[in-house]
Amino acid sequence: MFDRSSAGQPLSANHAGNRTKPRHDLLLAYRTLIEETPGHVLIFAIAFIASQAGLLVSLLLPWKILIILGSGRISQLLPSFLRHYERDELVALLGGAALGFFLFHLGMETLIRRIYRSGADHICRQHRKVGLFDRHHDHAVRYYRYLLHLLGLILCIVLVIIWLAHTYPLLLLALLTFCGAGSIAVRYGASSELGSQRSLSPEIASKLWSGGAFLYVISWVAIDLWRGTVPHLTIIFISVLLARQALIFCAVAYRLLDTLTSQSERLRVLFDSEAPWYPKVKSADGFHALLINVEIRRWLAPLSKQYDPAFPAAVNPEFRAVENGKLIYATVRSAPEGEQRPFLVKLFHHSLQSLAEHERELLAVSADHWPAPPFLGMHDVDRHRATMFRLEQDFRWLEPKEKAAILPTLRQQLLACDLPADLIERYDRGSPRLAERLAIIDWRYLRLFITEGEASRSIDKIHEYWPSILDGVDRLPRQLVLPGLEKRLVGVAQESPVICNWARWRWEPVGAGWPQGRNSEQRIKAALSFAGEIRPEIRAIAPERACYAALLYELERFYAVRDGSGAQSLIPHIANGAEHFCNKASRCLNTVDVSNAASDDSNVVIFPVEQWNVPSRSQH
Repeated sequence: MFDRSSAGQPLSANHAGNRTKPRHDLLLAYRTLIEETPGHVLIFAIAFIASQAGLLVSLLLPWKILIILGSGRISQLLPSFLRHYERDELVALLGGAALGFFLFHLGMETLIRRIYRSGADHICRQHRKVGLFDRHHDHAVRYYRYLLHLLGLILCIVLVIIWLAHTYPLLLLALLTFCGAGSIAVRYGASSELGSQRSLSPEIASKLWSGGAFLYVISWVAIDLWRGTVPHLTIIFISVLLARQALIFCAVAYRLLDTLTSQSERLRVLFDSEAPWYPKVKSADGFHALLINVEIRRWLAPLSKQYDPAFPAAVNPEFRAVENGKLIYATVRSAPEGEQRPFLVKLFHHSLQSLAEHERELLAVSADHWPAPPFLGMHDVDRHRATMFRLEQDFRWLEPKEKAAILPTLRQQLLACDLPADLIERYDRGSPRLAERLAIIDWRYLRLFITEGEASRSIDKIHEYWPSILDGVDRLPRQLVLPGLEKRLVGVAQESPVICNWARWRWEPVGAGWPQGRNSEQRIKAALSFAGEIRPEIRAIAPERACYAALLYELERFYAVRDGSGAQSLIPHIANGAEHFCNKASRCLNTVDVSNAASDDSNVVIFPVEQWNVPSRSQH
């Protein structure tokens, strides 16, 4: 049963069969514990039982003290050498003993924790495996603790059964019947449709088990009391306490067993010296199964017909996957020569629900001059979310070179996008403004990357103007920012660019997100002139102030990802422009190239807006 000869043969049938048997892997792990760390197992068993006994006595002795104080007499169940003490002396002695037993319990628990670490370290040193999963040593310590703890719980349950069989058999019968009925209920609930829907939370199930068990046991004691066959009250109290503790141990043991069997693969790898590690392919919870032809017809065709009843039922979408395969773009066309306008369907994995909601909030208020496809609505598809958009007949995805050429135009159009006051208010309640994020920068961290005296003096100068800088950037009008615009999916329809990915949008001061280069001030000036026709509040903003806001935005972005070197490169230029930004001098702001290769627009010519057929304000 415990033959390990096939552990190093991943292609053998025997090995494949063993890997599918969690209980077999659990028994193999226990065999490793007994063979390679027998001393740890023995010491743990003694320490665990002693710890629980010390805890039990520390709980019983205060109860005895209360009985003595309440009745004024000494119980005859106490040992004879204790009955010779006076009442006050006995109370003090029992109180000190309770404290001593509790400290003994804490000492045993400390020893047990050391046994966990020592035993797991010994097994890892013996096996000397490399190339396992991340933090495999921490997992070994955790599973070693689970295995020993489960063993200790079983030993304690057996001792409780022996005690009850000797002192109170009727209570043992109550314990066994409740455990049997509870096991049947758990097994039936897990296999039934009601259990699959998780009608009971784990907290409520735990309370039902512990509370129901206690009431059930007490009811048996009450029945025995009516019959007049109960033992001494102290025996009843100890037996009920032990029975309740045994039921709690059963629940904990069940959870530990479930955890260990669910992690049987890792358990086998960590505790079988010859078993290799087979990384599992992460499951997408049936997400990608929704893209199979049969499933597509089930959910995609009805959604399309909801917005266009004439749309054909047979669809053959074109897919694009982003966000590690958890966000699928589906371009749905009626036919190569069809007359119906196509749809864009974005299918979000349920783990990206907040991302879908955040994008929906923005696109639901989009205007006609936005470079966005018309938003139709959001729908639930099984556990996932799907957002629907309508595209033009000639829509196509842009190639990387085409997208790079129109990035300045897209930034112009984003600058012209305005948001309603209600959305801005709700955004501000959930997201800190740029000035608030800049205010928590730890300049001590940035000084670690300063190696020259000039840069250090730049930080001192920034500190001098920092309150005014924060106030100035917070007073700037704000614009829509799409971080990583150069990496987003963009298409074109009717000679106009269409941004199809608006997730993680930000509402930042004007200039934020603009790349800085040789012609950055001229580009922002042209963009402000264009956007000012739609948003008059930004028409009077000086281009150099927007450029300075772009530097501050980049500084916060570098700091947020702990890129000290990138932030350090900006500090001298922020210092040089601080006085001008705060209106204490009239000199112009010197800009610096802080863009990377993926977002550098310094050599890109801005296409005239008319070339991309952007509607003017008068048309809307």
